[in-house]
Amino acid sequence: AMFAFCTGCAVFGMFLVVRSPVVWQENYFIGCIIFFLGTVTSIGYLLPLAVLTSACTSRGASKRSILAVAQRHPFRHGTQMRDDAERFAHDRFIHYVEGSNLGIKLCGILITKRMLAERFFKIGVLLPTAYSFLISHFQSQVHNMS
Repeated sequence: AMFAFCTGCAVFGMFLVVRSPVVWQENYFIGCIIFFLGTVTSIGYLLPLAVLTSACTSRGASKRSILAVAQRHPFRHGTQMRDDAERFAHDRFIHYVEGSNLGIKLCGILITKRMLAERFFKIGVLLPTAYSFLISHFQSQVHNMS
């Protein structure tokens, strides 16, 4: 519920920015603040889900993810695979975990730290930059016509 509220705040902030007839108007600043706070807070609510996803699929040697523990299992002190069937089963499990998207999914999208960083960059940086570029371009076109 809070994620939806924060996302709604970001959309409302963008609406205030777009609807401001003059760029340096009070609504423009309020819209920018609401947009950035809503975007950052939405990403903040998704970050724990990304941490859980990395807990499933992280490959680091010191990590405690499912994949890392399974990869270290044959090399633990005192652990031996009994026969070829057990080794093949272990290999199949490792390949399954590597090939599947383990973790938290929202609407079919795997929530990872990389995905959050990409979305924040696209929504929080590129979108406002493109908007300000287009506004300045259109204002200069209108100014040249008059």
